[in-house]
Amino acid sequence: MNLLQWLEATRINGSDITSGERERRRDYRAAVLKRADTNMNTIRNAHSRGKLGIDLAKRLEKATKGSFAEFKVLDQMPELRRTEPA
Repeated sequence: MNLLQWLEATRINGSDITSGERERRRDYRAAVLKRADTNMNTIRNAHSRGKLGIDLAKRLEKATKGSFAEFKVLDQMPELRRTEPA
């Protein structure tokens, strides 16, 4: 999933989110951000600018590996995919 999808999957505000789910998502986000050595302000700024640095993207991918909301560098930056020779 790309950054926008990850933010949506881990959002903590909304009338459809129960208090238990809110706490679970808050704990998940805190753990991921700690492992990725970043914070939500940096993530939000990257999203609002529409540009995410490759180093942060790789750290976020590593931090979310095996979780319910796995961020993928190639989903965010499809231009990094190798093209097949014709």
